[in-house]
Amino acid sequence: MDIDKIRNKLRAHKLNGGGTYHYYAVLIPLVEVEGDQHLLYEVRSENLKSQPGEVCFPGGRMEIDENPMNTAIRETCEELGIQPDQIEIMEEIKPIITPFNVVIYVFVGRLKINSIEDLPFNPDEVKEVFTVPVAYLYDNEPEKYTVESVFNFPEDFPFHKIHNGKSYNWRNGSYDILFYEYDQRTIWGMTAKMTRNLMKILKLC
Repeated sequence: MDIDKIRNKLRAHKLNGGGTYHYYAVLIPLVEVEGDQHLLYEVRSENLKSQPGEVCFPGGRMEIDENPMNTAIRETCEELGIQPDQIEIMEEIKPIITPFNVVIYVFVGRLKINSIEDLPFNPDEVKEVFTVPVAYLYDNEPEKYTVESVFNFPEDFPFHKIHNGKSYNWRNGSYDILFYEYDQRTIWGMTAKMTRNLMKILKLC
């Protein structure tokens, strides 16, 4: 195989979203409630196949040739029923890379709306929305539970092909699962991690 063919294969792989990673983008929306800044969260529709009824930020999977910011804006508009000019992107923060080959780009933005009661959100995707004061999240650390991941080898795994065989020093991983509790609602998982990452940035100021 010549170098030009290799180059073309690599380019096509990138453009078609090939590979083992899946790419998503979300928006952490800021809204003003009675003069204070709040984060807006969604409760996913019970009709969704993936994570029904869970709390999340608006967002979704990147389409081919779409950049992360455009994905975050598009998904927010589709889910909350607003227009792109009602979103002011403020900054991109640290992405989330999960142990399951998922990369999530995270943006923080201000929603130019009068009230969350006026949001014509899409009921096929969103059951309801609610807000949490930034001050509450700033002052209250999430609960943290550390989960260990270990290798589960099949019976026919060829240990004899590895130096030291079954005694090989495998590096097991671990990751933290976070939980926020507010007004009888639970914010956990990747959404809680994004929330905590934003609060860490605010505490540096």
